Amino acid sequence: MATARFPSGAAYVEALQNTALCFDDPELKGARVELDKLQRPRAISGNFASVFSVTAANGRRYAIKCFTREVADQEVRYRAVSDHLAKLDHRWKVGFTYLPHGIMVEGRRYPILKMDWVEATSLTRWLDEHVHDSAAVARLADRFAELVGELEWAGIAHGDLQHGNLLVVGDGSLRLVDYDGMFVPALAGAGAAEIGHRNYQSPSRTQSDFDATIDRFSSWVIYLSLVAVAAEPALWGQLREEGGEYLLLTEDDFTDPDGSSRFSILLNHVAPEVRALVGHVQALVGIPPNLLPELKPIPVDSLSTRSAFHQPTISGLPAWMVDHVPEADPVPDKHFTQRGPVVWSATLLLVAFVVGAVLMGALAVVTPVAAAGFGAVGVVLWLADLAVLYLRGPEARAAKQARTQRDEARQARVAADVELGVATRRSDELVNAAKEIAETGRKRRQTIQATHGSELAVLNQEHSKHLAMLAGERTGISNQLRQELAQALLAAQAEHVRSKLAKIEIAASGLDGFGDKLIGSLQDAGIVTAADFDGVGYMVNGQFQNRIAQFHLTSGYSVRVPGIGEVKANRLEEWRREQERIARLTQPIRLGDGQLRVIEARFRTQMLQLGTTEQQAQAAAQQRKTLLNQRLTRDLAALDVSQRTATAQAAQEQSRHLPVLRKAQAGAERARHQYELAEQEARAQRTITYPRFVLFSLTGR
Repeated sequence: MATARFPSGAAYVEALQNTALCFDDPELKGARVELDKLQRPRAISGNFASVFSVTAANGRRYAIKCFTREVADQEVRYRAVSDHLAKLDHRWKVGFTYLPHGIMVEGRRYPILKMDWVEATSLTRWLDEHVHDSAAVARLADRFAELVGELEWAGIAHGDLQHGNLLVVGDGSLRLVDYDGMFVPALAGAGAAEIGHRNYQSPSRTQSDFDATIDRFSSWVIYLSLVAVAAEPALWGQLREEGGEYLLLTEDDFTDPDGSSRFSILLNHVAPEVRALVGHVQALVGIPPNLLPELKPIPVDSLSTRSAFHQPTISGLPAWMVDHVPEADPVPDKHFTQRGPVVWSATLLLVAFVVGAVLMGALAVVTPVAAAGFGAVGVVLWLADLAVLYLRGPEARAAKQARTQRDEARQARVAADVELGVATRRSDELVNAAKEIAETGRKRRQTIQATHGSELAVLNQEHSKHLAMLAGERTGISNQLRQELAQALLAAQAEHVRSKLAKIEIAASGLDGFGDKLIGSLQDAGIVTAADFDGVGYMVNGQFQNRIAQFHLTSGYSVRVPGIGEVKANRLEEWRREQERIARLTQPIRLGDGQLRVIEARFRTQMLQLGTTEQQAQAAAQQRKTLLNQRLTRDLAALDVSQRTATAQAAQEQSRHLPVLRKAQAGAERARHQYELAEQEARAQRTITYPRFVLFSLTGR
């Protein structure tokens, strides 16, 4: 059965410039289409379709899906999907209406899908914006698992779970769009209309895999990606190229899981649950699609208690390190706690000196000046004794040790920061190198494809010119054949009429006024039958201005027949015309088979020769195309091998450096934490000073 040709995306753009004319649906007639910078309908091209944003007169906005290829039983499939979804009450649904004659393009009507517009963000763009909000990504992973569970419970499957068909709305819930490949029980045995995005499907999935299990592989792949990114956001930039049509894993990883650098990096994830999940997904590659297990989500709460999803409690700490560095408890200020007997003895010494000085002064044993000096000496001795006691005391020694440890912690922190800076710069260099490898590969691929495209275009142009020339020759031969056949038929018809007229003698015609004498004059002029002349002409006699009849003989000559004037000549000519008319009633309308075969045989040889030339031209062009395609395949394969090797090496470098970076991060964080502890301890010792010790010695406070 021939496949109907559907319009291109460009043809739909042209048609949508007049929605009052192109749309069949009353609500869409005259609707406003979202325009691009060139003020033309803006198309979002997808898998065999173009989608346009349209706002109806009533203000409702729709996504209009215009198909660029025919899908077998498309209307039947959409009706079955619509009927089944109408029985479900799930938030992920998006309303749609299939319009079999919805749009007119270039004079013909084609089906469209009228879908409710959803104000939401694509999954990849949402992750770009929220990748560092681990808790939000974890919640999204949970919601995705719930969505998959609802599909399983309903006994249906989307058929193409991938980033482009998962939209995140403002409240963080998910919407599922594009139901082209959806399975519902009513379609059992119909076969898949598509097999989904290659970067999300099992390598062994085929068109015949079409039941409620077809989403299981892609659901594991998407869930793994969300959980891994939630646990370690850096993976989003490490494993994904900007603008890539995947999350963390691609088709190449599924076709060669053991050699996959992405699987290798994920298998070294810091969270053991994530590592187990990665190993499980890697093992799914070898299982037939219909035997794959249902998605079993990881309990997020149990994983988050070990830091995978919770925000860090220490500022700037990587998520995987939260429980590796304890929080610092505040340290209270230190104080002198016990004066002891030595301090008491020093204080008694001071009292003894002061009392002695007072008594000596009072008793005039010494002069007042000498007594004051004696007291001053006592004070000095007391202060010196306290100084020695202070310096030897445990509080002063602890304060000195705290300050020394703070200085050492500061130096260690500076050294750790330097080490972290070196490791971070190296990590950035490796990331940039990986991006450069990807960008170089992308540009090289574009160059290879562009070169192939231009060479193929030249080949097609040359081939088209050659075929056009051959087509012109074919048309010329066909025209010659038709012309010769027409001429042969005319000749056969003329011969038929001539032979009929040759059998009709004028003498037997019984024409009025044509006696034996005139008949004899006609015979003398060579006119015996109706075939002997083919018309009558007239010439004017200059002297008498009368018309003289001249008979045009079939031999090409003209003769005058004595006794025949204009009237009788007209009568004879009319008689001949009537005989010719009667003869033409029986003339052949087609050539005889023998004559036809002779003529056609001569031209058939030319046509066969031309056909051989066309076949040779087609074969030569096809051979050149094959060689070009083989070279393209070979060049792209070589590029892929080179890219995979370079990417694997870069990933290995990153994988080898990752422990170094983590060690440096942990070391820097430990050093920072140790410095904070030392600084707190040193601040707590600020009350341990000699003046306070003197005061403490006197007052006990």
